[in-house]
Amino acid sequence: MSRIDGPIARHADAQHCASPLGGVTRPRIVLVGCSFAGLEFLYRYVRRRGGRLAPGELTIVEPRSQHPYVPLAHEAASGASAPESLRFDVEALCVSVGAGVVRGRATAIDPRARIVSVDGSAPLPYDRLVVAVGSEPAIPAAFAARGVVPAKWLSDALELRDRIAVVHATTRAPVRLTIIGAGITGVEWAAELATSRIAGIRPVVTVVEREARLLVDFAPGVADRASRPVVLDPSAGRALAGARRPLRAHGVRRGTAPRRGSRATLIRTARR
Repeated sequence: MSRIDGPIARHADAQHCASPLGGVTRPRIVLVGCSFAGLEFLYRYVRRRGGRLAPGELTIVEPRSQHPYVPLAHEAASGASAPESLRFDVEALCVSVGAGVVRGRATAIDPRARIVSVDGSAPLPYDRLVVAVGSEPAIPAAFAARGVVPAKWLSDALELRDRIAVVHATTRAPVRLTIIGAGITGVEWAAELATSRIAGIRPVVTVVEREARLLVDFAPGVADRASRPVVLDPSAGRALAGARRPLRAHGVRRGTAPRRGSRATLIRTARR
């Protein structure tokens, strides 16, 4: 739990009614989904409640027994972390803080009756509802067969790692990675990959962003600090740089197209 950071969770309206639990008036909360956003909500809520929940106070609906910790998937690509260390046991975690778990998939929500229907289980009443079912990466059809790897799951990170090894072993050419998107995901992946030796080599990393700077959704001070120095491609008007420390210092390079004789892999990110 110590590796959780960032205000990710979505909270329900705090004005709903409450139900008595063990002599203490607390709302009945149902949390649908326990991947990163759900985990973030659970962690912060439990901290506010002193580390332990009252019986029946919070119930989690989740069909999977384990989840990957997706914000650190890039560490699996670089080899900085073993994939097994980036997975967490949903049920064990919930039991440890006093949350209930219903193993199943939410199939419907009745906001008037305040009931969540769950496949294979009895309906769950709630006073507050948090929906954190996550998202799936969407690869445009035009890129589907062109070596695009989503920057999302551990499986994506391991696929990229394997692809780098295969390309280097079969061509002996530089491995060039183009990261599309300079939001927090793109910046973190770029910094991780540019500073790591994967299959014995250090990839050449280029970040492509349509805006004039990276991290456009962050406060100007954060973006400016991450962007020094920024390298602009005048032909495309794109920012190619930046990380917690400047990407250029990590070896991230500018460029609009791979050179002949090299192999390139696109990594598509969605700005968070």
